[in-house]
Amino acid sequence: MKPEDENRLVFQTILDTPECRQDRERVTRLLNEDIRRSRFNRERAEQLFLFMIDKCVRRYSRSIGGDAERLVPKAIRYTLANEYAEIFIRSNGNIENQRPARRGLISYFIGK
Repeated sequence: MKPEDENRLVFQTILDTPECRQDRERVTRLLNEDIRRSRFNRERAEQLFLFMIDKCVRRYSRSIGGDAERLVPKAIRYTLANEYAEIFIRSNGNIENQRPARRGLISYFIGK
């Protein structure tokens, strides 16, 4: 078994906890509310899923007394957040960004 597969297996175990299911439902409700208000943004979806994943991993690592970074590395968490956002987008009919991506302050002033 590859290390990536082991990490995914660990993460699936973490996501099967009731608290993480509630967190995932909360994120889905927030994103559905964004769609309803016509302000959905893929960047925000990825960020919300990443927050949910980080919270679940920290909670699980505290309960077993381990290190969250060693349990599920950051690269895997980013990949999983991106995958969850993609699944959400596909489940909502390949919804497009309803709001432009955020720009930095300098690019705002110089017009890029």
